[in-house]
Amino acid sequence: MQGFGKILAVDDSNQFRLIIETFLSSEGYQVTTCASGEEAIQILEQNNDIDLVLLDVIMPTAMDGFETLKYIRQHPQIGLVKVIMLTSANESSDVIKAFEMGADDYVTKPFHLLELKARAATHIKLKQREEELARANHFMEKVFKLAPTRISIFNMLTKMVEYTNVQDKFYLPGMTLDEYNHIPIEERFRRTVHPEDLDLALKILEIIQQLTDDQIHAAEFRRIEKGNKSHWHRTYFNIFERDSDGKVSKVLAINIDITAQKELELALQKAHNELEERVRERTAELKVSNDELKKEIEKSSLTNAYLQATLNNNLQAFILLDADQKRLVYNRAFEELVQRHLRRGIEDEDSIYDFMSDRARPIFDDCFNKAMTGESNELEAEISWSASVPRWYRFCFTPSRTDDNQVMGVCIAILDITRQKQSEMVFEKERLLLRQHYEENTARLQENNQDLIRQSHARLETLNAALREIGTLAEINRQALSALKNGDPGEINQRQHNIISKIEENENVALRLLDHLLQNFSVKVEKLGNELVQKHNPAGEPEAIESKSSNVAGLLNSNPIILIADDNEISLTRLSKALKSHGCKVIEARNGREVIEKIEEQPVTIVLMDVQMPEMNGLEAIRFLRSSGYLYTPIIALTSNDLPEERQHCLKAGANEYLVKPVDDELLIKTIENLIHLVPEH
Repeated sequence: MQGFGKILAVDDSNQFRLIIETFLSSEGYQVTTCASGEEAIQILEQNNDIDLVLLDVIMPTAMDGFETLKYIRQHPQIGLVKVIMLTSANESSDVIKAFEMGADDYVTKPFHLLELKARAATHIKLKQREEELARANHFMEKVFKLAPTRISIFNMLTKMVEYTNVQDKFYLPGMTLDEYNHIPIEERFRRTVHPEDLDLALKILEIIQQLTDDQIHAAEFRRIEKGNKSHWHRTYFNIFERDSDGKVSKVLAINIDITAQKELELALQKAHNELEERVRERTAELKVSNDELKKEIEKSSLTNAYLQATLNNNLQAFILLDADQKRLVYNRAFEELVQRHLRRGIEDEDSIYDFMSDRARPIFDDCFNKAMTGESNELEAEISWSASVPRWYRFCFTPSRTDDNQVMGVCIAILDITRQKQSEMVFEKERLLLRQHYEENTARLQENNQDLIRQSHARLETLNAALREIGTLAEINRQALSALKNGDPGEINQRQHNIISKIEENENVALRLLDHLLQNFSVKVEKLGNELVQKHNPAGEPEAIESKSSNVAGLLNSNPIILIADDNEISLTRLSKALKSHGCKVIEARNGREVIEKIEEQPVTIVLMDVQMPEMNGLEAIRFLRSSGYLYTPIIALTSNDLPEERQHCLKAGANEYLVKPVDDELLIKTIENLIHLVPEH
């Protein structure tokens, strides 16, 4: 067995000292021995870590055991050591005297070593625990004194403050705690609490009596301090102790100065009012120019979509960041936004960085620092309120100044620009797709031009050869005619006959050559056409081309009525033009409610349903139509998310097909034609 502790054995008997030292050392204790009280005092003053003194009562020196014990208890630096008196006397008066002088235990000689070991172990453990408790109390006392808040214990029966870690201006200036406690409590409140908050402070005592042990009551009120200045305080009350009847006897109160926070809230309200006034002024200006804006919007579908996305921006939040601590002060809209997206409230330890991505934080800090220098600026950043729903927001930074024009914080308005960003991304995606088509068509045209140039060179070479041959025949005819004119009269008939025969032969050769030339051109033209068809139809199946043409013709002849639902003006305009060019009648809707209204007004052949729309989204509209009797009307879901789970959601809601925007025109026409053939005849 191992023991822990230091023991001082004081006895004038060498034999007893040797027995005690040998036995207790074998048990793991550090044992020091001496023969007199004077030596014991000297050892204790030099070694303040001794835990236990085994002190003999009767010793021949001037300081016997009682005198030594008396000296130990009168000196605080060694007074905490445990003392067990050892004596051969067994008088009750000596025992009582030893305990009255401060002995912790009493053992008579001769004693049992095991009993002595047990008593020593018990008192050493007790002493070590007392030291730990003293250290803990000392630590807590330091913590309370250094704490930035005031911690007090209030006695509900005596109406006095029993303990406080801070004796400061919170109480009446120049008073001690004892003097403060002797003032009636109503008079204390009247002299320390702001008159407008006096009734609230007096009701706190009634509220505390109704609290349960696990409840915490918080109260905010203003206190009057030196110089008649008032500061805002928030005090938390909790039950500390109850009496034998169960009534609250003591209350723990923790007080925090919230003056800075209240000033920030007032500054936020002031900035919010100024912003509302600016909004009203801007609204009046926009109302004057509303007609001109409408004309500009009608000029271009792209401008229309952009302005609509801009007008749809709503003020999601309005916050104020303190210049020193960047403390978050927010309006109700910001709290509702966090509750809606994060499913929790705003905590005291939350900062603005908890609501944005790591990538946006350095940019945010740069904008914040610019605003602290007095410069207003803006930042657009993507915030992921949850893992699956990222949205885009615009942060507008505006300096907030004090009356002496010093920047005390930054007002930040947060606007949702997700729709605008989605419109820009759809437009960019369509632009890239058109650019790709343009480059592909340009490459095809260049290749076709090369083929035409080669064919033109071949035709030109053939024509040159034909012309050379015809020139040769013309020269022969010319020579024949010249010979006919210059010949002898007797030979005219025979020569004329030969020349005419030669001319006829040359004419026949020329006719055959021209016929061959025409045939050669026809073959080359037909070959060129076949090569072009092969380039645009790699499968080399003319029947497939004819079949495709017949399918499109079949869709055009049916004149279907198509209902397009999309809140994006660019996408809506593009789809409408594409379908109208193929002979379709188009009905437009911009949200799910308009779809339901228009499909009830007029039967439609097929519905193109965008998934993300305001008021009622596409999935909600599809489920409503399927549950309202529109079981056989084909529905094609349109979305910008090319994800497998998105397709499953659409098909599960009741959609027949799923296409990713921007939609290819040929794929859309083919999908519509296939779905129309699947509709049962009624």
